[in-house]
Amino acid sequence: MSSISPENEADDRGVDALEREEAARYIAALTTELSAISRRADLGLLTYFLEMARMEAQEIAVAERKTRRKADPGA
Repeated sequence: MSSISPENEADDRGVDALEREEAARYIAALTTELSAISRRADLGLLTYFLEMARMEAQEIAVAERKTRRKADPGA
């Protein structure tokens, strides 16, 4: 039996849910800042793409958190 806790159990790529959540949250934070910069510079299409990336990253972070909670309801 594995000594890895369910919330940190690696997926097929060897990446655990916590690592994916942290990466997604970091990407969301970076794209928020970059989007603000591009908006101030009136870079419409770039702002759009950065906002889409931010929203995707936030959705992934939420999904990964739910996955970890489902795997370990006591967490």
